[in-house]
Order: sequence, then structure tokens, then C-alpha cells
Amino acid sequence: MKARFGLVFTAVSLALLLVPAFDEAHAEGFAPVFRGSTSYIDLGAPDALQISNNTPLTVEAWIRVEFHRSDTAGIYCKNNARTSPYSYMFALRGSGTKMGAYTGSAWREVTLPAPVALGDWHHLAYSFDGTNITFVFDGIAVGTKQAFSFANSTNHTVKIGGYANDFDLWGSIADMRVWNHARAPLQVKENMNRRLTGTEDGLLGYWPLDEGSGTLVADRTAHASNGTMNNANWMGTYNLDLAAFALTHPVTGSTRFTSTNEVAISRLFIPDGCDHYQFTLSGESSTIDPNGWISTNTQPGLVQFERPATDTNITVYAWYTNSTEAVTVSRDVASIYYTTALPVPVSRATVARQQAPQGPVVIQGTDLDAGSTGGAANGTEIDIYAWTALAVDPGDDSTPSEEYVTLPGPGAYELKLLLMNEAGCTITSDVSCTVTITSYSGENVWTGNGLTDLWRDGGNWSAGLPAAGQSVAV
Repeated sequence: MKARFGLVFTAVSLALLLVPAFDEAHAEGFAPVFRGSTSYIDLGAPDALQISNNTPLTVEAWIRVEFHRSDTAGIYCKNNARTSPYSYMFALRGSGTKMGAYTGSAWREVTLPAPVALGDWHHLAYSFDGTNITFVFDGIAVGTKQAFSFANSTNHTVKIGGYANDFDLWGSIADMRVWNHARAPLQVKENMNRRLTGTEDGLLGYWPLDEGSGTLVADRTAHASNGTMNNANWMGTYNLDLAAFALTHPVTGSTRFTSTNEVAISRLFIPDGCDHYQFTLSGESSTIDPNGWISTNTQPGLVQFERPATDTNITVYAWYTNSTEAVTVSRDVASIYYTTALPVPVSRATVARQQAPQGPVVIQGTDLDAGSTGGAANGTEIDIYAWTALAVDPGDDSTPSEEYVTLPGPGAYELKLLLMNEAGCTITSDVSCTVTITSYSGENVWTGNGLTDLWRDGGNWSAGLPAAGQSVAV
């Protein structure tokens, strides 16, 4: 299949290309889980990580803490096996309240604006310019620069996740990067939410830590400083999404499901040194269109594909190059699940409302809902995107173009519930709900019969959501 794009391509003359050596797909959704004691990744002592004394470097990664150590939770270090002495260490300190870097003889640290919350992902970066170190938390520099130095030992081995027994991180680490220069906070912030290709300038080592199985963790740079997991296992990344781009349903915005034969591209991150991109439905470099490159100054349009006969995964490949320099093409991949699975509507049998002193009665789709679901596909529940109320007799509704029904006054009305799930699939309930409207009795009483315990849920009130100046009783 050849992709057809929702925009017009302009042919450009490109300095194309070296033989593509593109980055392989990441197993998005996995990260190693460390359990605190003798739980780490051993990278050994590769040449690429033999950084000379006091040479600029940046170490950065995403972390998720499950348990705070009162002293130190190691993130990245180079030391003598699993004990002293140390070339350097980078860690979370003080029960998650500080970022710290060890010079080989003393800690340099800053207090974070707030303690690291258990179970949340945070990005930590340690940027050393050869004299001072800057601590960057979630893309923002914290504290002040501090004097820092280190002395490299070629015999020391590099570890991810800790440096000694009982000082290993209790939690997860993802997307570990080591650079040969000091990264500015803005550089960190601009790139921390996307996967790299491994070909970026100055990248000494890049471990996405997303293999999802086995004990080998791969360095995606040409240095191939691969590591081995020790006493750690793979688990889901708990909503950490570092895909370089995403496929989304053009209406619901879902990045998980679609029922359409075209998808939108969102949050496209262009690798450093590239100024053009294009999309294909094949991962083979032979499918790249020489005249199909799009300038990075142009927002991506829709990618179209043949509608599948059955539910299946849809994969789109993004390719990147440079129009003025000979570069190696890099590649990213994203996917979305195509499904025609329908929502499952469950409608209330009856709804009672009082008419407020002024105006008609408005019935929302959620007022009719009694536990509907969005359906399921690929072993995963689909979320409901929209609830719409429909009048069986169109003449009863004075706002037919809205998702709610506006009823004129006292009486009994038959309404049905229309659901749309995040894949864009819709269905209307077979059974109608009888909505009875009575005249205003002078007071709107809390019934608690709504779907939530919120005051703004009209189902919790005898006369619907209270109007301004209306008398209510709870």
C-alpha cells in the first residue's frame, strides 16, 4: 500500500542520502523495574564511556520512584564494581527531595521545588560544563550552578539504577542518555518527550530501556555499549509515552484506536540535523518517495490507508533527512489499532425532572446513561468519547444539532442514548428512556440519583442542574 497524504507535496532537491541505517522500532510501553537492593543494569567499561577527567557531559533519564530511600537512590554511576571508589555518581537524594551528583569525594546537590511523588514519571538531567554542574528537573533548571569535578578511572564500570547494595533505585528508569557536552535546560526540555534516533551529535550512549523482555539492554548509538539487567524485570511504563510521533483519530483525538481510514499526525518531533520528513506505510527504505519530502516548516496532514477488512494494527513510518547535507536517513514508527467495535449503551428506563421557573428543560446524554461502556478491542477497553441525547420525536427537541435535548415543558418524552467511543464508532440504544417533566414546585431537591456525586450532575437534582437564583434543598 502507498500512503496518500492530505496535503500537496512540493518536490525539493535533497542531498540524498547515505544507505539508510534507520532506528528500529521501540517496544513503547515497557521499562525495567528495579527493586532497590542489588538491582541495576551493568554496562561494563566501554571505550565510549571513558570520559576524561572534568570533561563536559550530560546525563539524563526519566525515573519513576516506587519507594523513597532516605539517603541515596542511584540513577547512573561509574565506580569500582559495587563499592567505592567512584569516578562519579548521579542520584536522587533525601527521600526524593534533592538531586545530587558525587564528585568522587563529596556530594553536590539541590533541593527540588517539591518532593518527587511516588508513582509519577519525572525527567532528571545533570549537565556539567567542565567547571560547574546544573541540575534540570522536568526541563527546568533548579537551584544554582555548583562547582563540580571528577576523575575518571578506566577500571570503573558503568551502572544504570544504582552504585552499591541498598543504594539502588526502587522504581523504573527509561530513556537514559549520556552526551559529550553540557546540554542547556532548553535543549533538555525540547527533546525529553521524544525518543532519539541514536545518531544525534554528541551522543555517547542511548539506552531507551524498552526491550520488554530478556536481560539485554541495547545502546542505540553506533558505540553499542550494551548492558545486562541484574535482579530487575520488565513492566509497563504507566503512561510514559516517548514516541517521536503519534497517530490520532481525526475527531476523537485517540492515540489508541480508530475506525477511520485516515489518521492525523500529532506531536511530530524532528531529529536534530534534519529539515524534511515524509510518511510511508512500509518500513522499507525503497518505499521512500524522492519527491515526497515535506519541509519541517509545514505541519503534517492526514495519512490515508485502505480500510482493513478486519480489526488490525495500523503502522505508519516517519522518515527524516536534510536538504543541504548528506545524511543517513533516520526512521521512527507509530501505530494505532483499527477497529469497528461498537460501544455498549445502557440507558436509564426513566428520568424525572422539574421545570425550572424560567426556560425549557435540558437533558444531557449523560443524564440517560446507566453504565454504558465503550466496547473493547485488542484485549483493551475502549473509552467513551461522547454521550448524545436524541428525541424519538424530533419535534420535541428545539436544539436538534446539539448533543443534548431541549424539552419545552411538562409532559412525558421518549429519548434515546447515542454513544461514540474513542475509535469513532457510534451506536444508539435500542430502548428509549421515558423522561417525565413536571411543573416547578418551588424547590430543587438533591436526590443523589446521578451518575456521579458532583453537584453539576443534573441527575442528582429533582429539577435538573440548579439555575441561578433557584432555591435548592440538600
